[in-house]
Amino acid sequence: SSLVEGNATLVASKLSIDLNDQKNMRKLIFKFNLNTDSEDDSDSDYYSDDENFKAKKEFILMGLLYNTMIMNDLSIEGLLEQYFDVSTLSKYCTDRLKVSGKGKNEAVLAARITKIWSKPTLNIEPLEREEDDPDYYL
Repeated sequence: SSLVEGNATLVASKLSIDLNDQKNMRKLIFKFNLNTDSEDDSDSDYYSDDENFKAKKEFILMGLLYNTMIMNDLSIEGLLEQYFDVSTLSKYCTDRLKVSGKGKNEAVLAARITKIWSKPTLNIEPLEREEDDPDYYL
């Protein structure tokens, strides 16, 4: 369970990725080696019933966040500070990590999150989503 889970639409917008752009998503799925089809396979059903498709999108977004970190020489903490606002980080702290979401700015919350993520015993429960959640069918 990552920060992308439940925030895929937000993360995609921060990365200027259109999750509904079938051609671009096919290229990204191919780039990240998530299927064996050719990159320009126009006959493949983009929105197949593949149970792993949502996970593929989240994996792509995590890979793109990682690439952003590398290209901009950012730490995980720096990425969180620059790409997520206080409300998103606070909600992630309280809802997913079960720790205080209080913090005056992104830096405080990013530090709290990375400290928890660094623990070897980290165990985050999968996110339960409502069907009306815009990220539900990603």
